[in-house]
Amino acid sequence: QAPFTRFAFCEGEERRECVLPCVGAFAVENALCTALLCRIVGLRTEEILQGLSIAFANGRMECLSARQERLIYLDAAFLPQDLELVLRSLRSLSKGRLCVLLGSVGGRAGARRAALARTAEGYADHLYLTADDPDFESPLQICEEMRNAMSEPLRATVLANRREALLRAVREMRQGDVLVILAKPCGRGQLIGGKFLPFDERQIVKEGLSEF
Repeated sequence: QAPFTRFAFCEGEERRECVLPCVGAFAVENALCTALLCRIVGLRTEEILQGLSIAFANGRMECLSARQERLIYLDAAFLPQDLELVLRSLRSLSKGRLCVLLGSVGGRAGARRAALARTAEGYADHLYLTADDPDFESPLQICEEMRNAMSEPLRATVLANRREALLRAVREMRQGDVLVILAKPCGRGQLIGGKFLPFDERQIVKEGLSEF
């Protein structure tokens, strides 16, 4: 079963338990903001709690697998401060290693690569560096820029081919490990050389898990 979060939902003197199908303190903050908006439009507490218990956003702390004590999450954090929140939350779930698959978009995201790599390195035991929508930029060059920003580059595995990186990250998981895949929330393709090619992160993860 995927981890979840319980917190107290208080309104006046009434105190109710709320269960969220996701983890992280920021998930609770988002749930409370959602609950407030629901109350403004007239929904009852029971309706709000029921909705929150099944609500989640694709690609935001989305648990892709919880099989055999291996947790795999997909998240769309693309700013260092967002990534730090994600990794801080998932670090506490790890009974083994926390591994991060980090890619970078070609061209427009170049300025963020070093900061993202350093942030991931600060929390992860191991990084898998790859590309994400490299377009006309060299995927290997994208990976090397991120590795060069790390203080301990030997803690990273460079696999410019994203499919190979995903499969290897999943297959190298041990019991108790948490793997965080940073990717587009609803992506079903990769932009390579000006062409949008079919690519499904979730399906590749299933392929990798089939060996366990």
